[in-house]
Amino acid sequence: MIFASTAHSQSHVHDQGTLFIGQDSNTWTFQFVLPAANGFGFEHLPESQSDLDAVNAFISKISEHANSLTLPSSCELASFSESFSETYVIAVENEHEHHDDHDEHEHHDDHDEHEHHDDHDEHEHHDDHDEHEHHDDHDDHEGHSESTHNDLTFQYVLECSDDSPEFSVTLFENALNLHDITAQWITETGQGAIELTPQRNQLNFGSN
Repeated sequence: MIFASTAHSQSHVHDQGTLFIGQDSNTWTFQFVLPAANGFGFEHLPESQSDLDAVNAFISKISEHANSLTLPSSCELASFSESFSETYVIAVENEHEHHDDHDEHEHHDDHDEHEHHDDHDEHEHHDDHDEHEHHDDHDDHEGHSESTHNDLTFQYVLECSDDSPEFSVTLFENALNLHDITAQWITETGQGAIELTPQRNQLNFGSN
């Protein structure tokens, strides 16, 4: 992504997004960055099937450019990409597979466990298990804390025959509690920035 380094430098503010726009001849790139909470209502990894459904529903929604951006007749979508399904969907599916394998292994160990372990060994094993569980709880807590400020990044690459196309940002209608988007652009005629809101969502590069 051409704006990756810039996107990571933006501050994370709930209900506020950022839009980076770049032009290279007839190719225009629109990259959106917004807090995960404004995408599907939470920023942690999905903890239930309904959470996972919400993530997939948002991905499906933004894959249709009209749900983020209305294009003029002189432009057509060349490609769409997003960078967060690997975190929110694939990671969770892999974790479920890991748990399934772990449960199967534990079941097998239960059958192989010898009944003649003495109480002392069993007590030591219990202590080690408790310590391990305590450590895991601590790690889980840290991981959860670190995951509470995640951004969603997705972009559309367009091919436009018009040198000064006009766009409308429709993401406000399809994101949760999104109040404003700071749009920044670098085009062949200059650069600039503007704050977009649901009431002021037009981008006109013929007059900006």
